[in-house]
Amino acid sequence: MFGQNQQRESAAALHWPEAERLRELAEEIGELRAQFGQPNAMSERFLHCCSERGNNLPGEPKRARRFLESLGIDW
Repeated sequence: MFGQNQQRESAAALHWPEAERLRELAEEIGELRAQFGQPNAMSERFLHCCSERGNNLPGEPKRARRFLESLGIDW
């Protein structure tokens, strides 16, 4: 969902077009809202999650679950 695990070796196996489209939409929302001085916290948070990298981060499934729960979506 966030692209945290995208490595050259596994890119084909982990390719998820819907996640790419979600990132594109979040960027578009951010750009449009910025033009009117009204940031969108949800899209900004999603893009922040997409940009995070590091060995000490929880795995992507846990991060995705936390993100969705913050939106009020239960699993």
